Amino acid sequence: MTAFAFPPPLRPGDRVAVVAPSSPFPRDEFARGLAWLRDRYPLVARQTILHRSGFLAGDDAARALSLAEAMTATGVKAIVCARGGYGAMRILDALPWRELAKSPRWIVGFSDVTALHAMATLHGVASVHGPNVTGLASGDVWTRACFLRSLERPAAPAEWTGLTVV
Repeated sequence: MTAFAFPPPLRPGDRVAVVAPSSPFPRDEFARGLAWLRDRYPLVARQTILHRSGFLAGDDAARALSLAEAMTATGVKAIVCARGGYGAMRILDALPWRELAKSPRWIVGFSDVTALHAMATLHGVASVHGPNVTGLASGDVWTRACFLRSLERPAAPAEWTGLTVV
């Protein structure tokens, strides 16, 4: 395996893609999370992000296309997932992982998004296991500050306090 690549740090004004590779999401939480993100970054998303197909945020082909475009679009510096849940594993093989490795950008989210983190790691690209867009809606100041630090200062040392060894 080649060296592990960290995508470039984000800066205010960098373009961020928002995708829904998994389950549908509460629209009010999604809108509040988007509002917080767009204060710092220009956002791009396909209209299909609001689609529903049973327990998924759209059919597999649409979800894969949206994420593949975000992984390869010129100018996109990060991809933030709307929500976790279920469904990302169904589209892993349809995604351009080699292209992501050639032009790394951050993938951010948790829960089902962990499947995307595993594939990014397999291809030598760092990612952020952190809040999804819906989680940013209700995120406290500390959570949002950590989100920004992870993307804008990924090499900054992190201090862990209050941990107990058992």
